[in-house]
This record gives sequence, structure tokens and C-alpha cells, in this order.
Amino acid sequence: MPEALHVGLASAINPCGEFSVNASINTAASAIAAQPLPSAGVSKFFALKPRLFINGEWVEARSGRTVQVFDPATGRQIGLVADAGPEDVDRAVAAARAALETGPWATMTPSGREAGLEQATEMGPLVSKEQQERVLGYIESGRKQGASVAVGGEAPSHPGYFVKPTVLVNVNQDMRVVREEIFGPVLVAQRFDDLDDVVKAANDTTYGLGASIWTNNLTAAHRLIPRIKAGTVWVNCHNLVDPNMPFGGYKQSGFGREHGRVAVEMYTETKSVCIML
Repeated sequence: MPEALHVGLASAINPCGEFSVNASINTAASAIAAQPLPSAGVSKFFALKPRLFINGEWVEARSGRTVQVFDPATGRQIGLVADAGPEDVDRAVAAARAALETGPWATMTPSGREAGLEQATEMGPLVSKEQQERVLGYIESGRKQGASVAVGGEAPSHPGYFVKPTVLVNVNQDMRVVREEIFGPVLVAQRFDDLDDVVKAANDTTYGLGASIWTNNLTAAHRLIPRIKAGTVWVNCHNLVDPNMPFGGYKQSGFGREHGRVAVEMYTETKSVCIML
């Protein structure tokens, strides 16, 4: 039976300046445990006909195709799911937009939404009227400098310090909405022809806290990651923070790092000793 080697390392620094390291090495017989079968709920779901949930009902994918689902621990197929294509995505987006703009939510008062706030809220208010006006001022600045508002661009009519989620297009690197931190629900979208253009624009800023790359080409993502000057680079996600990973920024986005071992090292005084024999 194979043996697994487990090494535990613990270190401590006390106020007297002493440094101690305690290590323990244990061997233990190990074996890959038998993997459990899917739960009853999972098995029941996969026993159903593969369909998509769109506009409040289960529907078949337009293509009629399915995708196999495998248990990553065993490699065993555990079921099939509907293979959503572009037409299915369009149907889902149209249904979501209709629900937001013409459904009960569109005419519901803020007090009426409060009962289900935690479940239904998609974009909460800003912290103050001052910040609301600041964000709206940035949007207006973008308009004056030539940007176009693709969606949003204003405050809703109901009370509260809300700003509609906004996307600005036809922007350039000289605009304030591109160069400054807005701290509001505003996205600027720029077109690029190659990765060099992406890197140049991404690094043409005094900030560098975080960046996210959205792509189905992981090769391109790996080429971009070392070239982007940001403390954290997310791929196909954003703002995920793990306490085991260092978190901090480049340039004017801060000094030092939080979280992880490097956070402990920030509070550790090291001493170099040289002895000539």
C-alpha cells in the first residue's frame, strides 16, 4: 500500500527576538477513497429530460443537442444537459430584459421591493447623494467629450441614490471616464484589434489594483497576465478574493499586500548576519 508523507511546519516569533521552527514528519498509509454516487436530488435532476429554464418555463434547446456531464473525481458520466446555443441565449436575454423593463418589477415602488430585496436586487444605491451626483457628473463628462451612452446614463425616477447601470462606448484614453476611478455602476467599452493594443491601454493608467480578462482562449489570457500591471488579474471572473492569496495594487493603487503569507511578512523584522571565519 502506498505511503503518504505529511510534513507540518510551524514558526513563531516572540517579543524577545527568538525564532523557533517546529517540524513534524509523519507517514500514513493512504488510499483513494471510493467516490460516493451522486445524491438523490442530483440523480433526480439528471433523470429529467435535458431542457433550459427560460422565461419561467422549461424549454428544449433550439438545436436539440445535449452535453455530457462527467464527475471530475471519477470521470464517470452522470448525466446530460441541454446545449444552449446563440438563439437560446438571445431568448434568455430578451426574457430577462422584458421582466426588468415591463414586468411587475418595473412598476413596483422601492418600499414594495423591500420585502424581497435580498433575493431580487441587482444594483443597489450609492452611498450618498454626493456620490450619486459625482457619478452622474462623470457620465455627463463622457457625453461632452464625445462618448455615447449605450444603456443607462441617468438616475431612475424612484427615490434613493440610484444610478442606472451604464455602458459608455465610443470612448478614448483621453476621456475622464476612462482615466479616473468613478466608483459607480459605469462601464466604458473600447474596441481593440490585437493583444498589444489591449496591454497598452490597460497599463496606460496611474492605477493598478485589479484587472479581469474575459476570453475562451486561455493561451491569450496567459500571454496577457504577466504583461498587465495590476496586483490581481482575474480570468473569466471578477473581484474574487481568497484570504490565502496576496491582495494589493500597483502604482497609485497602494503599497504592500493584504492576506496570505506576505501579509505576515509585512509585520516581521528580518535580520541579516554575516560571519567571517
